[in-house]
Amino acid sequence: GQIMPEAFWTRTRLQYRLICDLIYQVDSVVSGITMLSFANNLFFVCIQLLRSINKMASASHFIYFCYS
Repeated sequence: GQIMPEAFWTRTRLQYRLICDLIYQVDSVVSGITMLSFANNLFFVCIQLLRSINKMASASHFIYFCYS
């Protein structure tokens, strides 16, 4: 336990603030991409559910559906 000078704490706080700002900017960009990815995945899950409810035309369609 040393006592650190005030300049150390000033520099550390500035660096912390810059990191927080960077994280905020990255989060604002990534959140849109994450939401788009979620919506895309949800859409395809709903399509697969709809196809599973509908009657399959043949056994080959059923096999393709199960493995796709």
